[in-house]
Amino acid sequence: MPPQVTRKSFHDLIALALYLASLVVYFWPILLARAALFYFDVTELNYAYRHFYAENLKSGHIYFWCKYLYNGFPLYSESQAGYWHPLKFLFYPFFSTWAAFGFDMVASLALAGLGTYAWLRRHSHPAGALAGALLVTFGGFTWAHFVHTSMINALASVPWILWGLERSWRTGRLWGSLLAAFALACQVFAGHLQDAVFSVQLIALLTFYQIIVNKGFSLRRRFVVIGTFAIGIGILIAAVQWIPSYELLKRTPRTEGLGWKDQTFGSWHPQLLPSLFIREAYGTRAKDTDWMDGFYPYHEMNAYLGATAMLLALLGARNWRKPWVGMWLFMGFISAVFMLGRFTLVMDFWHRIPVLGSSRIPVRYHLWATLATAALASQGVSLILEEQRLKLRRLLLILAFFAALATAIFAWGMIPWWTEAGRWTTTYHRDRNAWLTRELLISSSRCVILFTASLCLIQLANSLQKYSLRVSVGFLLAALVGADMMASHWWDMPTVDPSFWTRPPAAAAIVKSDPKASRIMGIPKYSAGEPGYASKPTDFFAPRDAIGWSLPLAYGLESNIGETPFRPARLIRLTNLAGGEPWRFSIEGVSHIISGQPMQTSLKPVTAGSAYVYRLADPEPRLHWAKSVKIITGPAATDSQAEAELIKNGPANTTEVLVVESVNEKLPQSPVAPYAADVTAGIMLETDQGDTMRMQLNAASDAWLRIGVSYDPGWHATIDGQPAPIYPAQLAYMAVPVPAGKHTLEMHYLPAGFRLGLVVTLVGLAIGLLLAFVYRDKVDENGNETARCLLSPAQYGILLVLLLAVSAVGFAAGGRPGLSSRWNDSWHRFTWGAGIEAIGK
Repeated sequence: MPPQVTRKSFHDLIALALYLASLVVYFWPILLARAALFYFDVTELNYAYRHFYAENLKSGHIYFWCKYLYNGFPLYSESQAGYWHPLKFLFYPFFSTWAAFGFDMVASLALAGLGTYAWLRRHSHPAGALAGALLVTFGGFTWAHFVHTSMINALASVPWILWGLERSWRTGRLWGSLLAAFALACQVFAGHLQDAVFSVQLIALLTFYQIIVNKGFSLRRRFVVIGTFAIGIGILIAAVQWIPSYELLKRTPRTEGLGWKDQTFGSWHPQLLPSLFIREAYGTRAKDTDWMDGFYPYHEMNAYLGATAMLLALLGARNWRKPWVGMWLFMGFISAVFMLGRFTLVMDFWHRIPVLGSSRIPVRYHLWATLATAALASQGVSLILEEQRLKLRRLLLILAFFAALATAIFAWGMIPWWTEAGRWTTTYHRDRNAWLTRELLISSSRCVILFTASLCLIQLANSLQKYSLRVSVGFLLAALVGADMMASHWWDMPTVDPSFWTRPPAAAAIVKSDPKASRIMGIPKYSAGEPGYASKPTDFFAPRDAIGWSLPLAYGLESNIGETPFRPARLIRLTNLAGGEPWRFSIEGVSHIISGQPMQTSLKPVTAGSAYVYRLADPEPRLHWAKSVKIITGPAATDSQAEAELIKNGPANTTEVLVVESVNEKLPQSPVAPYAADVTAGIMLETDQGDTMRMQLNAASDAWLRIGVSYDPGWHATIDGQPAPIYPAQLAYMAVPVPAGKHTLEMHYLPAGFRLGLVVTLVGLAIGLLLAFVYRDKVDENGNETARCLLSPAQYGILLVLLLAVSAVGFAAGGRPGLSSRWNDSWHRFTWGAGIEAIGK
């Protein structure tokens, strides 16, 4: 084996060993199963969803319907349980859910980092690829979304999409593009469709860039074919998930899309510039300091990559005339524009564009900025190894300018904090101020020390003649980049003792001990982000005592509520109409309300930890014959008519009256006379498991069977083997007309659109494999090295400033120019002080 190949392989081993060591050092509590993930979305929905699916996998049965949330919920279609994501099958059938959850997250980040290394390794030295992998794994984007676990699963796919695209660009074959398509489909399977939309945009933009900078019809055609193949086949493969998810979306308020204000909520604000140099400039996850007096939660705005990474990226950008480097300069510019969201005119009309119009929180485009920084930083490290006497003065002046600007912004924002400390006089406020001050001093010192060490290493590399010694310096630089990321986010990994999940709250035992218990409604006192990482020891167990959000699912309880952005519109309408009326809880089957604080009611609660358990009157039977029926049908029937009837009926919406709204089809001959017999007699539930309900019925006369389970078009019924219609009852539940006599009623659930999605997925796999085998494009030995350059780094900077300036111009009613309203209420002072005041102590 040639010495040069041996040396590179040895360097790869060093890089991979350092990367894996960093994962072990940071994640050892999770890897050794000594800590469990929780906090924000993990607590509110992610863990519960995955626990349900994990129990499915352990039992050997996969159920698409979940009876534990929202009186029954199409969990598969909601997608965040991640039914088809490959890592679910690797961990969840074999470990406790809390342990599998942690392994899942670490494995996702490992895949993201290793994919980044493989992608960057084609263009840089192993030390440079290592620096890029550490940036993606431990950078601000990752930690902004570590509580959005579906996004971390989806992150694992992104570098492999890039690796696959570039492989096909180079070889002219579609195998790499097929890998990119599968990775894109895995983002849909991960359960966060927005990430898949981002990746489609990324592939399209990279393809568009290559078309612009390259000459020749055949070369441009290759890029179009490869990009189109990756997007098209990826969408087809993912159809088994996204088609049912789209069917659910159409039944939720989100189908209406977002307005401009909602879509651009969560734009990255220039006032956050200080946090690019010091991660903790505006606090971390400390209690309420992350709200920043009006900004979207600060953890979401985490764009920190560190001064060392920025310097290395600026150094790598000097090679902007190289086609690959120029491409990532372009993507860095695009990501900056998109991240700014509301502050440029680019997104002013996005809310009117299908798909794009339902994608919110523009700061999430920071992922592309992270990838661009990783790509350029890898080039910077490689330059340090290849060249001697690198001049850094101009680059340091650029960083110094932005650091000075960041300091000025920070000082302006904190003027009241410096000058009006007397506004916060309680012991708690003084302690919090002292803690935040200490945190700022420590973090500033850490950043200065690490950046100074990086400069010293670069200067050392400049003075070394021996290449092997410069390589050692390169690895040390990469290690400093990783140390910067890991140290700045050391406290951001949200873990708790595993008993958080394995020991149910006291209220769960109270409910389960009641033989007449049905469903519960949990009302937490805090959000799942409270009380947060505070400056003193905090009881994280207390907020879960009310068993709110989707937590009932985690502890084997049924609930009338949950936590998801895809709540069916029918249930929302019923909830809004009924409010807290007792009849609503009766028809929902709620037997217990668990509250995080005392309620104003005549009912006497039982204390359970920090929660209060209220026993309601026995609810309406889950299955019963309707005593009397009100049918709304005909061409003129509307949902509003059904809603008006609900309001009019009030308490009579229980066993006395059943409202069936129009489904635009002819109803069978149905009784409207009162049902004289016992409303629960003759009903025997044989099976109620997963996607199946089976009942033996004996109706005294023709009747309507009211089923206290959420209505969903995926349910299908048969009576004695013959198809039977299912109608919406009280807007959100189900009713089936049953003839007099003895019958067997069977109900089966399959998500709406699942069969179509499965067929499309299989067709997509077949087409993808076929084209990957047969397609071959002739490759020019020069590749795309013949590509021309687009813009220099300075030109991109000037273009961004001009875009901000033009976007900042607005016009008053009389046509007089002024500052655009897009900046209204966006600049904030005394950020820490406002956070302290928001606590209300």
